[in-house]
Amino acid sequence: MVNCSALSDTLLESRLFGYVKGAYTDAKEDKKGILEEANGGTVFLDEIGDISPYMQQSLLRVLQNGEILAVGATKSRKVDVRIIAATHKNLEQLCEAGNFRWDLYYRLSVVELTLPTLQERGVKEKQALIDFFMGKIRRQLKKSKRLKISKEALMLLLEYPFRGNIRELENVITSLYVFCDEDVQVSNLPQKLLQKSSKLSASFQWDEVEKDLIVRALDFYQGNQAKTCKAIGYGSINTLKKKMRAYGVDG
Repeated sequence: MVNCSALSDTLLESRLFGYVKGAYTDAKEDKKGILEEANGGTVFLDEIGDISPYMQQSLLRVLQNGEILAVGATKSRKVDVRIIAATHKNLEQLCEAGNFRWDLYYRLSVVELTLPTLQERGVKEKQALIDFFMGKIRRQLKKSKRLKISKEALMLLLEYPFRGNIRELENVITSLYVFCDEDVQVSNLPQKLLQKSSKLSASFQWDEVEKDLIVRALDFYQGNQAKTCKAIGYGSINTLKKKMRAYGVDG
């Protein structure tokens, strides 16, 4: 994988296409690029929408002619490589604004996949991602115990929009492991989550958050109370029904 937004044109070009001896001051021997190393395979280019017009032209040559030109070389080489690209930007809008080549866009968009944001995913998927990062980060930080998140704190995590998507969720879980020993309460959550929750009312109103989550979960599971109960984490479906009656939520 190559993160295109993290590299300058010079570094990205040498990383993708390689270079010949003498192309740079420290280029003491020929070096194959990623595209040549992956000949017959696949290369994943992340944040393709951030590459410059110069690199767009260079990449177009690869997709159109199956050729690469190493930095400092005078003769191109043939490669057979599949390109998978990702971006958080709207490439069509970039093309219309003149910031991305239409011909490169159409070469890349043979098959398009649109992945939903974290906010667009259901409660069950968010819960699964939280559980995944709870385990992953515990192992990374070599913590002996897995953190326990209170129901109130979990509800806020499930409600928070996470505009930074999965990376933001991962950062939040990392911060919890840094600052908490065992239990995670609402007060342990990052300030931005608490500020978001404060907009629900002048003071934290847990009932409003819980009611909203029930409504969202029922809508996501098309009224299936058993799935809603499991996703939210209630001990029994009777608890869900009791909550629905208390909040005036229709089944």
